[in-house]
Amino acid sequence: MKTMKKGIKIAAALLLMATMTLPSCEEWTDVDNLDIKYGNVEEENPELYARYLASLREYRNTDHTQVYAWWDNSVKFPVSKGHYLREIPDSIDVVGLLYPDLLTQSELDQIDELRTQKGMKVIYTIDFDRMKTDYTNNIKPNTPERSFHSFLADTLSYALSLLKKYPYDGICIAYQGESTVLMDDVEKKEYMEDENCFIGILTDWYDRNRGGGRTDVSGRSGELARSEHPGQLPDDPARWSDRLGGQ
Repeated sequence: MKTMKKGIKIAAALLLMATMTLPSCEEWTDVDNLDIKYGNVEEENPELYARYLASLREYRNTDHTQVYAWWDNSVKFPVSKGHYLREIPDSIDVVGLLYPDLLTQSELDQIDELRTQKGMKVIYTIDFDRMKTDYTNNIKPNTPERSFHSFLADTLSYALSLLKKYPYDGICIAYQGESTVLMDDVEKKEYMEDENCFIGILTDWYDRNRGGGRTDVSGRSGELARSEHPGQLPDDPARWSDRLGGQ
């Protein structure tokens, strides 16, 4: 028993001495600022990088499978490289912005950089299903007297106006068709009218602008057309619905 007590006293004394010799918490958490700069070929070998960009732009004009990607540009004040549009892989030919309006100057500069230096195209999507859902969930319950075709014409007018407001290379049209086999007559009639209104308005706009406007249009699996100059939108969007049998 005496031996055990003596062992305990010795262990306690050693623990106390170890505690006294340990550094304080403040000494553990002292942080030294280190200036770490990661090199890149653009800075280290500008001539080589310039040749790479020229080769990349040349490749864009070849007959190859085009790679499309969509970019979430909701973060307007980037905190990491992953938030910058310019950081997307060079293998991408066409990038679509999920939030095409309210672009910052930084975003506009990056779009110009991607286009001029890397030959990449920047587009945005006009999505019928999102418009239909927005109308059903938000517009119709509050303003039941407003028809979907009227809402569709106004929404498309706004969406297409962004092609003039910003230097986009084109648009992607998203429309998920449905089979009408199991629809009754009323459902089928409504479905066909909505489809004809949506596609008809876009076709009308395209026909009006393809002669001298930026009318690049891509479907979900289509090719991106090419053109040179900004186009003009129809003055009266409501007229499109009237002409196409809308309400």
